[in-house]
Amino acid sequence: MRYFDLHCDTLSRCTETGVSLLAPEGQLSLPAGHDFSAWAQCFAAFIPDTLRGEEAFRYFEKLSDVLIREAAQHPEKLTLCRTGEDIRKAEKKGVCAAILTVEGGAALGGTLAHVDDLLNRGVRLFTLTWNGANELGGGILDEQNTGLTEFGRQAVKKLTQGGCVMDVSHASEALFWDLCAFSDQPFVASHSNSRTICSAVRNLTDGQFDEIVRRGGLVGLNFCRDFLRDPGDKARLTDILRHADYFLGRGGEHILCMGSDFDGCQVPPDLQGVAGIPLLMERFQKELRLSDSQLDALFYRNAYTFFQRFS
Repeated sequence: MRYFDLHCDTLSRCTETGVSLLAPEGQLSLPAGHDFSAWAQCFAAFIPDTLRGEEAFRYFEKLSDVLIREAAQHPEKLTLCRTGEDIRKAEKKGVCAAILTVEGGAALGGTLAHVDDLLNRGVRLFTLTWNGANELGGGILDEQNTGLTEFGRQAVKKLTQGGCVMDVSHASEALFWDLCAFSDQPFVASHSNSRTICSAVRNLTDGQFDEIVRRGGLVGLNFCRDFLRDPGDKARLTDILRHADYFLGRGGEHILCMGSDFDGCQVPPDLQGVAGIPLLMERFQKELRLSDSQLDALFYRNAYTFFQRFS
């Protein structure tokens, strides 16, 4: 099977513990993906809301250094991909196509001068906020429901011109709709589910999902149990299927994909990290009665096609 995942927090785990991506630890490791015939993985440089200014940018450098170093030391296992052509080459070589992303626009340190620094390191997907507000706008837990700031508009314009795709997971509703008004470009929600199925505010409303469909963006299914079911401790694999089935019923067959959030959350107990993805695909096939082509679209081709167009 082929697998394309829009979001994991494994770089944070590796940075905090000093372990390699090759170490068989955590929810995601390179050896655990041995069953994939092709694997593209977005690795997020997560910036916590406690960091702002230059300190936030320096932390981004520290996280991205991990991925750059791992790719240099283990070229037989993974390659850092900046373009669609890079992803195609990685697929042919049979190595993991590693894509560097940012989770939290504070990574810019509040200055446009760092946009080129992020782009030069290979960032191709940019989550505007985490849960709180930063220099670009508000996160979903921002009590002020702050929209896109003037700095945010300038940053979005420059990042987009540099080939980087905007990501609205964690964004406040005001920021989401401000981005829609400001830019006509497709964007993604890399790791967000349906608020109709699970009431967590991190999930997308029907209107937000429909807008992403209209633009031809992407929505990655989040495996975090708290975003799958109310209450989260009851979540199981079948709840991932419930969100997928609902999104497919709203016209998401060409924009729905995976956004696991591995190493950044608690997943259902019957999903054993990335090694459990083949089992998840089997459940999709049996319970949703999807064809091989439909399965490949959700687990790989939708995201792959998107990155060919916008990277």
